[in-house]
Amino acid sequence: MGADYYQVLSQPYRALRDYLAAMRDGLARLVPGEAERPVYASAFFSGASKPEQFAALLARLQRETGVVWIVQDGLGTHRMSEPGTAEYLRAISRALPPTGWVGLLEVFDQRRGPGTAPVFAPSEDAEVERRRAIWCSSTGRLPEMTFSLNQRMAAARARRPRR
Repeated sequence: MGADYYQVLSQPYRALRDYLAAMRDGLARLVPGEAERPVYASAFFSGASKPEQFAALLARLQRETGVVWIVQDGLGTHRMSEPGTAEYLRAISRALPPTGWVGLLEVFDQRRGPGTAPVFAPSEDAEVERRRAIWCSSTGRLPEMTFSLNQRMAAARARRPRR
């Protein structure tokens, strides 16, 4: 990965870096004495860049801002193949220090038919265990968090009109 990759991303990169640093600094001002607490930001990959490029970008932002990445595996959305997901997870685990990221395992499945809205359902237990094994074999550690449907279902209930 050469400097040209960062040249293409230089303006969006600077904007993101500055935004993350401003969040960190703003939160530290809101809670005096807690400046050392990390700011967490979610990151997910879609295959738009090579795994090593994506991981290097996260590592650089982590070094420059101190943000701790919550890395989503995307296995619930099925947008990438499992081998592709494993490649990204391996690259991230090599590029970032262990304290610079946590893993987020998706424990739901998204299904979408042509021209239809996505439908979400909880993953089967065996599928969750298989995904956990992908994390472990790719990173040498288990994901620290799970992303379930609870948040999505609670939001849908809140939007429903009351009778």
